[in-house]
Amino acid sequence: MLADICGSPITMNLSNYLGVPLIHGRITKNTYKEILLKTQKRLASWKSASLSFAGRCTLVKSVASALPIYAMQSIKLPTEVCSDLDKLNRDFIWGNNTDIKKVHLVKWDIVCAPKKRGGLGFAKSTLSNVQINEKVRDYLLYDDWDVQKLVSVLPQQIVSRILSIHAGSIHNGIDKTIWDSAQDGEFTVKKAYEGHFKDDDMPYWKWSFIWNLKLPPRVLHFLWILHYDKMLTNNHRATRGLTVDITCDRCKEGREDSEHVFRGCTKSLDNWEDICKGVTKTGLFATEWNEWFYQNLKSKELFLAGEAIRDHNKNWLGGFSLNKGVGSVIEAELWGIFEGLKLAWEARYRKLVVESDYIAVYLLTKKTLLNHPLFSIIQACKALIVDEWSCHILHIHRECNKVADGLTDLGHSLKIGITIF
Repeated sequence: MLADICGSPITMNLSNYLGVPLIHGRITKNTYKEILLKTQKRLASWKSASLSFAGRCTLVKSVASALPIYAMQSIKLPTEVCSDLDKLNRDFIWGNNTDIKKVHLVKWDIVCAPKKRGGLGFAKSTLSNVQINEKVRDYLLYDDWDVQKLVSVLPQQIVSRILSIHAGSIHNGIDKTIWDSAQDGEFTVKKAYEGHFKDDDMPYWKWSFIWNLKLPPRVLHFLWILHYDKMLTNNHRATRGLTVDITCDRCKEGREDSEHVFRGCTKSLDNWEDICKGVTKTGLFATEWNEWFYQNLKSKELFLAGEAIRDHNKNWLGGFSLNKGVGSVIEAELWGIFEGLKLAWEARYRKLVVESDYIAVYLLTKKTLLNHPLFSIIQACKALIVDEWSCHILHIHRECNKVADGLTDLGHSLKIGITIF
């Protein structure tokens, strides 16, 4: 009767609206089979055998991975559908088809990690489809953390993390939610995806070294596979049960793995010596210490700060050591400036020149985004700098201030908090 009045036919399937199924029953894999079929059809239209590994990766990232995004904006796809989408993309990039099954050299979890964390930057369907909902309570803090109370009720590890956060002041406005995984605090799908990959999940390396090289994509992807020692050498093939002979085919000596192919094989060494004439073998295969320095600068461990106050003749006026929780190098630098400014103000010094690291100088002299993860401590420093005194910020290389470095190191043996000398 209603159908007659409305002039609408009766149907058992509402079909699609704007390309998305109208759900009128239980969601199953079959509900979104069109997405799978569309992806499968698109991948089948490309001749994977005639494409390089880099070419297949580019097509999947730019086209195939984007096909289900439209549907993901309005619904959460079943896990089984996401797994099948990943399998289609995974098989394509490694050259699989209905007739040939090839070796998947690197785990899919690693392939889907961001490039800066050792992956190829693919979008893993199950993570791309995550919906994030948060409810955050607003609260105001008027002073610094009460260390004694925190220590009495919380483990030391948690206290260290809390103390690294600047408590702020009422002048900074009400607390707000920011996206901690981004320097500007703004949420994007890309940042949310990268937030799933923690530093501890992936082996450390400065991956930008590979991706910034001015070389063809196929060479860059080869270097990426080589770094993971996933070349299909005889040794690698033997571990997969594809051969029993692990001997190098060129020199007929030793086990053929990636290191042997490029370093140990006598044929390879002859090539290196021809290419790098005048360079000793020791210099050719030297340890890269930049990795060690980069890791220490980027890591978030127990951070310390120390500052010295001296007059225009470099005479000692005062100083302090700060043991302040867990954080990065730049956080320690900002905390050192903040406590140093407070100490100088309380000592009634009214003409001050602050010498600091370049990054800290940049943050304190430029306009700070409201959503910056370090907004509170940066604003606290700026508020002191523009107070009723003459205060200027200058850049100085870290190694030029031996006194401050010594005070910083002293913090290892001191209790949590600030120790004034």
